[in-house]
Amino acid sequence: APITETIYDVLLTDSYGCNDTLRTLIKVDEEVNLSVLPTSVVVCSGEQFTLEASGATDYNWTNGESTSSITSNATVNETISISGVNGECSQTTDVQITVLPKPNIEIIANETSINTGDAIQFGIGTSNASSYSWNFGDGSTSNFSLPYHTFIFEGAYNVVLNGNIGSCENSDTLLVYVGTVGINKNTPLQFFIYPNPVKNYLFVSSDNSSKFKIDLKNIEGKSVFKSEKELQETIKVPLLNLKKGIYILNIYSNGQKYSKKIIKQ
Repeated sequence: APITETIYDVLLTDSYGCNDTLRTLIKVDEEVNLSVLPTSVVVCSGEQFTLEASGATDYNWTNGESTSSITSNATVNETISISGVNGECSQTTDVQITVLPKPNIEIIANETSINTGDAIQFGIGTSNASSYSWNFGDGSTSNFSLPYHTFIFEGAYNVVLNGNIGSCENSDTLLVYVGTVGINKNTPLQFFIYPNPVKNYLFVSSDNSSKFKIDLKNIEGKSVFKSEKELQETIKVPLLNLKKGIYILNIYSNGQKYSKKIIKQ
């Protein structure tokens, strides 16, 4: 029972006095003292976890990896095995992976574009969390399931709904536009804006001989199309190369400004 590498010789002698020597080298591998951290994992679905092994020179995981540590995404409950090897010595251990469900989160709203100072009724749709928290993007928050929120300042806001089931969290985001989103109903002018929603070209015209010009802006307030001078005929606005989303069409006529929400499909 050697504790280090040792050479053993055996001397052979026959009845005629002839002899020979046979030699054997015995290699002694270090005993494996395999350790894995953490010893068990409880993680939310879809999140990453890392296992770190030590106490051996080589490692073999059930997923085919041969490094001392592995990182994986949690999808199902499973048992991961690892073998630590030092030459001819080996040791195996198991790590139990428990995957907790994340909640389904969905924001619904009665409007996604409103005039400044108006409110939006939000809801949780098909969400199945046990608790909720809202961030309306304007510095305001709420813990109600169905909040009714008033937006005081013009702008584009990312409304975020977070939901929890135990220690697992998920979220959904809804972009809302706050500004001037409708033609002033008191104006004597009637503008024809079609089609809306639009894919390729938007057409703008008026029902009388008044001159007008337009300025189409994205939700960040950047102009993406302008009529450089006042026109009387129908204006053809190309939207082919614009991203899908919400745009604001500003119409200027007789010293007044009117606005309309445009949806690019």
